[in-house]
Amino acid sequence: MSYCASCGSKLEADVKFCPDCGTPINTFSESSVQAAPVAASDNIVSSASNTMSTSAPATPMPVSKVHIPLYQGVRREFPFMGRTLVVSAAMDTFNHYRKEFRAHARQAVNSLSVEYTNHVFDLDTFLQNFSIMYGHCRKPLLEAAVNLLPQAGIYDVSLQVFEERHTKDFCLCGNDLKIMMDCFNATITANQNKKVQTYNMMPGLVFRGIGGFFAATALNYASASMLEASIRNAHVTPAQRAELFSRLNPNLLMEHAYLDYWRVFLSMTGWMNRRGLDVWYPNDAATNQADGLFENMCALKLPEEKNPDFVITLLQTNPYSDNYFKYINWKYAGSEEVTAINNYFGFDGNNV
Repeated sequence: MSYCASCGSKLEADVKFCPDCGTPINTFSESSVQAAPVAASDNIVSSASNTMSTSAPATPMPVSKVHIPLYQGVRREFPFMGRTLVVSAAMDTFNHYRKEFRAHARQAVNSLSVEYTNHVFDLDTFLQNFSIMYGHCRKPLLEAAVNLLPQAGIYDVSLQVFEERHTKDFCLCGNDLKIMMDCFNATITANQNKKVQTYNMMPGLVFRGIGGFFAATALNYASASMLEASIRNAHVTPAQRAELFSRLNPNLLMEHAYLDYWRVFLSMTGWMNRRGLDVWYPNDAATNQADGLFENMCALKLPEEKNPDFVITLLQTNPYSDNYFKYINWKYAGSEEVTAINNYFGFDGNNV
């Protein structure tokens, strides 16, 4: 009979990992364990003490501060098929910030991608480092938005409040990380019916349901070390960790991070709009009406001669629909007027 050197569990012949704690097997005789047997349920030991990463928490590389000045929109006009598309000053303000933050979001996600490559090698390093890196690269965008609000006359929104609201509304990566944490805990539960509650162990990394997570502004090495220990000491075998890690799609993760970062401008313009400033903001009811109009246009249920008027209505209601722009560029292919509208709203042929 052989036993696990870490937890004392009995082992079947020729097993390579302990079925209870996941430790690589270095078998020993029954007599050598009787002096001090250890119950697996009382002492959760490292599931991969010789194979899991032992690196320290990632130290994020420096990121540049982002400065976006206050912008006062102006009324703009674009000729279109004998008509005029009028863009209000409020929509011009929204559109300006939208393009500004998009450029900075691209830079931020490029930095995140570099950090991901440098610090994420397996499931352990992903769970340990990703939220820190994500928050570090997002922070300059949040600070830029909060620093701009007082210039617009909004003085009572702190960085913490802004970050919490943005995380609740726009945090696709938070959902990605929560799914992975749920899978990790489900594996632990399946292995030994004892879940390691990593969420509540770290004061600097607080989860708020499916909405996402608050990332890394207060996270220190002590709490990061707690996370590392809780992950490493969980009952998840190396094979299970590798399988979980293989589910990650880094390209999709970076795409989600890019959208999270870009949408900081939505949180900022949302504050402005709610405070009564002259800044356009998407309206669900109006967008639903525009979608109904667009569906009827595509189904050829509307008079063809009025199509340009309907296009203007769509653009004045929601000029940030990929489907609208793809239709317009198909319908009026090669038009210099459409090219000018594309450039203004930022449609590049793939997305707006």
